[in-house]
Amino acid sequence: MTWRLLVLCCLLSPLARAQDLAAFEQQIRLALGALEGGEPKAAYELLRSAVEYAPSDVGAQLLLAQTLVRLDRKEEALVPLEKVMAADPSFDPRADPTWAPLAPLPAYQALLNRMAQTARPPSGRVRTAFKLPMRDLLPEGITYDPRTNRRFLSSIRKGGVLAVDARGRHVWFVAPHAVHHKAQGPQKDAMPLGSTIGLKVDPVRRLLWVASHASNALEGAAAAKVGTEGVFVYDLDHGALRRKVVPDTPGPHLFNDLALADDGTAYVTDSEAGMVYRIPVGRDVLEPLVRAGQMSRLLYPNGIVLSEDQRTLYVAADVMGLYRLGRESGELAPVPAPPGVHLLGIDGLARDGQTLVAVQNGLRPGRVARFRLSADGTRIMACEVLAAQHPDVRLPTTGVIIGREFWFIANSQIDLVDKNGSLPPPAVLADPVVLRVPLP
Repeated sequence: MTWRLLVLCCLLSPLARAQDLAAFEQQIRLALGALEGGEPKAAYELLRSAVEYAPSDVGAQLLLAQTLVRLDRKEEALVPLEKVMAADPSFDPRADPTWAPLAPLPAYQALLNRMAQTARPPSGRVRTAFKLPMRDLLPEGITYDPRTNRRFLSSIRKGGVLAVDARGRHVWFVAPHAVHHKAQGPQKDAMPLGSTIGLKVDPVRRLLWVASHASNALEGAAAAKVGTEGVFVYDLDHGALRRKVVPDTPGPHLFNDLALADDGTAYVTDSEAGMVYRIPVGRDVLEPLVRAGQMSRLLYPNGIVLSEDQRTLYVAADVMGLYRLGRESGELAPVPAPPGVHLLGIDGLARDGQTLVAVQNGLRPGRVARFRLSADGTRIMACEVLAAQHPDVRLPTTGVIIGREFWFIANSQIDLVDKNGSLPPPAVLADPVVLRVPLP
């Protein structure tokens, strides 16, 4: 996982939103650009200003601590790091190599001991749903078909879609390195599937929607990138490709997560392009949804889910926070949270009535939290941690509601991919685990 993906995990606090969202977001943008450009000193100045501007923002404190470690100012990094740890007692810096340089410091060890004494016990009645003997799967997305009682998992490494039945038996629903061809036409009409990310089942129309990405973590990625960026739609009963929707701009693109409306309209986040697209019924086009004149692009939009009345999309966008996006209007508005509730690093999103269930991985090793919305759905009223401090959790990604339980990918292991797309030896990897936790 790149430095950019490691640091793109901070979400704006209510204080930052209440003052001036655009100015704060611009500071974070510039700081991230400086870090990407190898200029941590410039990033530090920007982040110091951002923290002064919004001292309660957990994400800004996290970035500041990371930058100070990078500048070898380790003792100073402990101050913002302690504020981050206080915001989430399930956060364990020892699970993230970013903080390894702090290990020799007695003050860091004392901080860990202090936090261990005040940390809450593990949350939730978490059980193992199933494990898969495929250590290099790198699952990211999970969805569920209620008719066949099958779970589907995506794979960043293999690039296919795995189907798992109620007994935990698995088969490839879409084979790895699948290349689809039109019934007629030249070879240029080949449709290769890349790394698979977000998945959503349309149980009514019997379709499986798959977000595909040209990731260097895909096996054989060098020969399989052309044509892989897009959204693939499969027949849910027979596995045949029904549709493929591709961007008409060169990118970069990272089609990440999906939401489906009752009328068959699909919505997909593009993390690299910073956009949410609408895919209309019967038209294989990507229509930008964020209304022009508000924000030209979001910073790494990820999880997405529809409101109960189907009029609003909730979008988790790193750095810029959790947003409401008008399904028809394209109007964007932040979703504020009360003091003490952090929205850091939301990846997967699901909706359970008037609550949002979020998989958060911005603070390692990660947690599952449920956020209760106000009656009008415009703000978060309270947070309940459903799962935290579980031994199998290592960078969880997404989940799906099945009955009165939330099933989620506990150990995606995508943080173990190096910059060249390579994985460590199998002995370092673990079997993928899906955990389940009741929804009270």
